[in-house]
Amino acid sequence: MRGLILAKSDAVTEQIAILLRQAGCDASQIYSNGEAIISVVHAKVQVVVTDIDDPYVDGLAVLVWCKLHHPDVKAFALCHGNSNNGQRVAREFGMDGFFYLTPRSHQLDTSHGIIRQLRRTGKSAGPLRSGGKRQAG
Repeated sequence: MRGLILAKSDAVTEQIAILLRQAGCDASQIYSNGEAIISVVHAKVQVVVTDIDDPYVDGLAVLVWCKLHHPDVKAFALCHGNSNNGQRVAREFGMDGFFYLTPRSHQLDTSHGIIRQLRRTGKSAGPLRSGGKRQAG
């Protein structure tokens, strides 16, 4: 399974990549929305994780595009805080789950979101498989 991560922080990207690898997904970092879209179309990427709170990344647009044009792609949002407008829009477009950062840090919050499911399912990659149960957060 192939995946991509669009986030400004290399530290956060590496944390997510490790979790995805443990779940059987080979994920790599990308650096622009255009690269994300090209990867989904041409490289047959099955998992996309983008930062929806960083205005320089504009990951929400990529996730919405994926859900509209390639609904079979598993789309996950990276969020910097609790409930906000970006998360509401992401839920409306059927995101498959959310990764959360702890407040004022570059560390993933392991207490909720899709990370909890990934750690529980491990190599079986339940939340990454097509038709898997969605994790709202």
